[in-house]
Amino acid sequence: MKKIYILSTILFCAFLSLPTNAGVISFAPYVAIPIDGPPEVVAIGDVNNDGRNDVVIGASSHFDTMNVYNLFVFTQTAGGGLNAPVRYDGCNISSIDIADLNGDAMCDVVVGTADSIAIFMQDSTGLLQNVGNYYSGSDVDGVKTGDFNHDGLTDIVVCHWNSDYIRVFCQQPYGDFSQSQSYAINAGGYDEISAGDVNGDGLDDIVFMRGQGYNENISIFLQDTSGSLQLPVFYDLGDTSTSGLAVGDVNNDGKKDVVATIYGNMPDAQIAVWLQDTLGLLQTPPCLYSCYQCPIPVEMADFDQDGRNDIAVGNNGWEALSLYQQDDLGLLMPYDTTTTPDPSYYKPQGLAVGDINGDDKPDIALADGSNGLVILYNTSTTGVSDSHLEPTGFKVASLTLRVAGNKISYQLPQGGHATIKIYNLLGQEVRMLANEFKGSGVYSLHWDGRDAGNRKVASGVYLVRLESQGQATNGKIIIVR
Repeated sequence: MKKIYILSTILFCAFLSLPTNAGVISFAPYVAIPIDGPPEVVAIGDVNNDGRNDVVIGASSHFDTMNVYNLFVFTQTAGGGLNAPVRYDGCNISSIDIADLNGDAMCDVVVGTADSIAIFMQDSTGLLQNVGNYYSGSDVDGVKTGDFNHDGLTDIVVCHWNSDYIRVFCQQPYGDFSQSQSYAINAGGYDEISAGDVNGDGLDDIVFMRGQGYNENISIFLQDTSGSLQLPVFYDLGDTSTSGLAVGDVNNDGKKDVVATIYGNMPDAQIAVWLQDTLGLLQTPPCLYSCYQCPIPVEMADFDQDGRNDIAVGNNGWEALSLYQQDDLGLLMPYDTTTTPDPSYYKPQGLAVGDINGDDKPDIALADGSNGLVILYNTSTTGVSDSHLEPTGFKVASLTLRVAGNKISYQLPQGGHATIKIYNLLGQEVRMLANEFKGSGVYSLHWDGRDAGNRKVASGVYLVRLESQGQATNGKIIIVR
């Protein structure tokens, strides 16, 4: 088993005060819907086949005999509201995910229970039917869906609080999940599991976060072309405890990255971002961003609809949700907060994102153990991403930058002072290529892949930034050694 350690040097990402063409992220005041139970896990998806996203929430037992271990489904109305919940009997629900689990093109629900997974299939009337439970292991604390054996069918991976393995349930014809295989890994409690292509080969990999642990924080099970999972690769954060996990593109390069929250009070509260490089490796050490108090659940969505993922983090017990906006360099801007109820109590799967009022903007649903289902409706203003412009170039007004290989071409609409700088994905300046007065016209130059000290830079994605006369635009160069 390969381990990648982070030693004494901890790297913090630089925040650049650079112009951005993103919108402004904002949310309406929260709406709290009390649920007996209380709720601990939440997911968003269309579970009644009407083309609108619904909210599915799982509750634990406590002392309410009517709502012991229930699954609640809030379907979305045609007007963008939520209907009163439909309740389904569950059993000690600890985790949840939504996907098509039998190939009928309708979304189903899988939940983790005490020692099993329970599968609720959507029927032709738009209701959920519990079609069976499958034993997995002691104290299930995470479930996630994905194709983990390269057969085109959706499978289920499960992690456990007290069992030192993950288990993959492979879908058989007609939604049967009787076949499974376990893979050894140390558990920590309050674990979380996710999935995505984190090495660029087009296959779903499994990402496991060990909660309440101070080593082997993140484990990656890569899937090979035969549909088998390889031995895990570990990414350690040292003497810190991870508390939430998400997989998605954080720097707008089209590759899946890994984000984990680091639990604690400020200044120890942080999020860690492992970026996937051009070789399909996660860069270490990760980029660390400061966070508000006690971060736990984390999810990604393009809240301002500028074509770039932003990040939402639930702050446990602090009446706040932290929001990180991605700028036009693929960097996360310093977090802002929006208000949530007091006190907010979350678990790792206590936050979900998706459009739940029909306005095509991703909203936020929280399973708040103290306040029930908490909804934050997205009121963000829309931005315009570089990726929405010409695929061969990046434009702001008539200032133009094009990158082909290591050749950089640019056009200045009017004469003036112009700079061209190279940045790495941490926002650090690598090289100044141009810093001079230029007349209006078209120019070109080459970057030799060396930094300001004439040293060869490492393989990866680098950002090219052109600035002139108060305008700025960006491009990207990929270096492969």
